[in-house]
Amino acid sequence: MESYWLSVLGVLALCLLSVALAIYSGSSKGFAGKLAGPVIPADDDNPLYRIDRVHMNSVEALAPFVVPAVLAMMAGVGPGTLAVLVWIHLAIRLMHMAVYLRGGNVAKGGSVRTILYVSGALVTLILILVRDGRRFAEQRSLFAPTAEPSPRSEVHPLCNHRRCAMDHTSHVRLTNAELTPDILEGATIYGPDDEKIGSVDHLHGSQVVIDVGGFLGIGAKPVAVAASQLDFMRDEDGDVHAVTSWTKDQLKAMPEHRD
Repeated sequence: MESYWLSVLGVLALCLLSVALAIYSGSSKGFAGKLAGPVIPADDDNPLYRIDRVHMNSVEALAPFVVPAVLAMMAGVGPGTLAVLVWIHLAIRLMHMAVYLRGGNVAKGGSVRTILYVSGALVTLILILVRDGRRFAEQRSLFAPTAEPSPRSEVHPLCNHRRCAMDHTSHVRLTNAELTPDILEGATIYGPDDEKIGSVDHLHGSQVVIDVGGFLGIGAKPVAVAASQLDFMRDEDGDVHAVTSWTKDQLKAMPEHRD
């Protein structure tokens, strides 16, 4: 999951922004001698109201974006695509905050502020569609009818069963020249029955270091296996992944790798 570090950083920035606005809103009310709760009058010309609303807007937009972002990482959406969407959303939130806090005509509904708010919602919608599109493609590849494999392709060399759940026979194997860090890092590793057992962290000589377990790269255990024990390939969407006969439990039992 370390390949998503840029997306994780953006998500953390969104969360910290919401926390900072909560502190700013609460302290502003305190200095003005106002009680916690809704600000009266509810007028865009009232600075306290604008501060309170920009905080509430950040809270309202946080969960609908962060949850799909985390699910997108778990679904294997491209790290670059996800990072672009996360940082565009963060930039829109920052612009929306700056415009609203500044006040004036542009801060009133139906103008720049509304356009920015709607833009943020559209980025969230795109993220959900990208995530669901990726998941739909995986499910379709699992359940789409396939021709009966020939005797030569009936058993995948790195699967301990009759045929892998995904049809890897149509995927393009990488050449030795393509086994580079830029291409392999972040690739998902599939074990028997196409269980996701980890992802490539980095290369170490002739070994591939795999992150196993953890969540969003936190708590993952790096283990090293020989590159020859991983079959790297590209699927129909051009995403690189690998197949191996190792199970997640077997990898977890390996010694932790240290460079």
